[in-house]
Amino acid sequence: MTCRLPSHSTRSDPEARSTRFRLNRSAATGLASLAAAAVASPERHGEAQPQALWCRRSAGTRGEAITAAERERIDRLRGRLEHSASPARPTKPVDPAPSIDANSIHAAQPRSVALISWQFIRAHRGPLAFGFVHAFCSAPGQTFCIALFVASFAATFDASAAELGAIYLFATLAAALVLSRVGAWIDRVALRAYSIGVSGLLVAACLSTALAPNLAALAFGLFGLRLAGQGLMMHIQATATARAFTDRRGSALGVTGLGLPLAAAVFPPVAAFLVATVGWRWAYAAIGLAVVPLLAAAATWMLPRTAEEPRLGHAPDSTVAAEARDRVPPFRLGRLLGDGYFWAAVPAALLVSFIATGLLFQMTVVAQSRQWDTGLVAGSLSALAVAQVAALFASGRFVDRYSARALTVLHGIPITAAVVLLAAFDQEVALLAAMIGAGASAGAAQTALTAVWAERYGTRHFGAIRGLVTSLMVIATALAPAVFGFALSIADASAALWFLAAVAVALQLPLLVFEAVSFRSRSGRSAAPE
Repeated sequence: MTCRLPSHSTRSDPEARSTRFRLNRSAATGLASLAAAAVASPERHGEAQPQALWCRRSAGTRGEAITAAERERIDRLRGRLEHSASPARPTKPVDPAPSIDANSIHAAQPRSVALISWQFIRAHRGPLAFGFVHAFCSAPGQTFCIALFVASFAATFDASAAELGAIYLFATLAAALVLSRVGAWIDRVALRAYSIGVSGLLVAACLSTALAPNLAALAFGLFGLRLAGQGLMMHIQATATARAFTDRRGSALGVTGLGLPLAAAVFPPVAAFLVATVGWRWAYAAIGLAVVPLLAAAATWMLPRTAEEPRLGHAPDSTVAAEARDRVPPFRLGRLLGDGYFWAAVPAALLVSFIATGLLFQMTVVAQSRQWDTGLVAGSLSALAVAQVAALFASGRFVDRYSARALTVLHGIPITAAVVLLAAFDQEVALLAAMIGAGASAGAAQTALTAVWAERYGTRHFGAIRGLVTSLMVIATALAPAVFGFALSIADASAALWFLAAVAVALQLPLLVFEAVSFRSRSGRSAAPE
């Protein structure tokens, strides 16, 4: 069976185009009938099931050939096939090979998506728990944890705030440069081995920081914390989840991403208590040792044995699926850099990392300049965390119903509005509203900026692509405090916030222009006479 649809004649021939339109509609109707027959008699149509699904996907790319009702009918039949298929012959399509078509776009057609339920979590508890634990255990390398030890670092090593800031900056930049290379290893190494290696690096970094005799050793420890904690732990969470799920990828990323806000709620009070009782050295050592049983359980019990497949890091869907992935050409950076969408999306991907880090790092300075109670800043962080959790659930459902590409365009709006609010109003309620907006964008970005690369380029080389983007995001988090701090040093808080708002708009413009041009091009093609 073939899924190639006849084109007959040139685009300018109206009769030929009308003929092709009727043939494509007939092909779609025939595929729906074939799928229905396979559901009724799977033993007779076992060979035809995957072919029917592949042909439906191929035919579905022609927007003028299949109506929305027909597409919905075929998708519904496909879902019934996937639930009724025998284990020996799975019908779930393989992720497509990396596509570098600048004009292609996932149409934001609404799909019927179930809410995240306990049944969904229970049915997929292994991969969901694996991603959740890695997001949670990234805390020792996150800024919200390291910031609690800055005063202790300064007192122990007799260092100024500027010296510690410079050490933190260079440690983060060095980690970002290494991350782009080490992050790609997840495409070639078994996921279990990769997780164990990163876990060992994180524990070693915690112990190295706790035992640091001088500033040079402290810088080395911070480098390990930023690389293994903020970088690779979150990289494992995103990559493993994106590969394990296709139809409910957004919901799964929302569930596993909850580990980060939970860590932000749990680790700071625990760390502060340990620093006050046993000192900062024992505190960091205890934090490093505390994550060992969690990560060991993740690698031992939460990851299925089939995940030992070395190149992909997850279980192949079928023999045919594995063979199809093996035919995908090796990842080439030049092919990625030749895609216009990548260049347009990367600035938008850096938006939340840069704006949120700069804003949170210097928020106490802004509060003092406006004579706000510093306790209000701490309280507003709770609103940020709640908004982030809510956005994780909502964004996961949005991605499943529409697309990650659509969410990538929209995710920066709340945090941009938050900065504008802070710049325009000096009332304390503006701070609360701004933190809610920042949390909403942070939660949406956590889901969208993982799923969008899988949607656009497939999952075969997902680790290399996301590793590159994540390294750029880490660089943005390193530069943000210095850039915003410089703006605060030469202007008042309102002017510096307006500057930050202008940066936020500038980072979103390339993607907005790209999508507008792409939409206009698609509209022109669809309006052409048949």
